[in-house]
Amino acid sequence: MLSKGFSLNIKWVCNNSKAIKNAVISNIGVSIVSRMAVENELENNKLFHIKLDDIKLKRKFNIIYHGNKYITKPMENFWNLCYTL
Repeated sequence: MLSKGFSLNIKWVCNNSKAIKNAVISNIGVSIVSRMAVENELENNKLFHIKLDDIKLKRKFNIIYHGNKYITKPMENFWNLCYTL
């Protein structure tokens, strides 16, 4: 993004999608979020989007589970599937 003449001036960092949506709806700033996170707001014209064709974004995901849970074969299969993606 910076190579296209843009620079970032980050004033706030938040990992709560509802708070991010409310901030953008309140005209506090802009954000990049998953389309699924804002489908309702897009349908109701509370938010608008710009399609980003030339940008590749990566996200990290974690597999979480209860620490005292017995690890079943289906759980193990799911984890193995996730590692191959």
